[in-house]
Amino acid sequence: RASIAGRPCRVISLEADAVHVAVARHAAREGRQSMAVEVWPGLAHDSVRRLADEWGHDSVAFAFMDHRGTRFHCELAALQRLRLLPPGAQFLADNTLKPGAPVLLWNFERMPSPASAAAMSWSVPEFISSSCEDWMTAW
Repeated sequence: RASIAGRPCRVISLEADAVHVAVARHAAREGRQSMAVEVWPGLAHDSVRRLADEWGHDSVAFAFMDHRGTRFHCELAALQRLRLLPPGAQFLADNTLKPGAPVLLWNFERMPSPASAAAMSWSVPEFISSSCEDWMTAW
């Protein structure tokens, strides 16, 4: 059962590709988590407003982004603007080196401490090619 700090939670996955929607829903069913997992079709910048409408303020305790690095800063700003991130919310972004998320990383660097100190990137091998370096960034 999905939980954060021992409390039950909902998992919302925003998927742009119809095949990814089907695979994610299948994985939730096979893992017997379909009661705790929703998979919403659509682009993140179109769907984030729905999160606010259906779940309200402080409803996103963890956000993982793996769609388009050049948009991560826009999606994070939307989550903040809509007041979806409660204090202590966690954020993780994949592919911040290639293709890259330079504006997101710049924003993290320019944040006043302690927020800037909380951002961390680490090197991981790319999924397709283990000889290719990529970064994941957490905040």
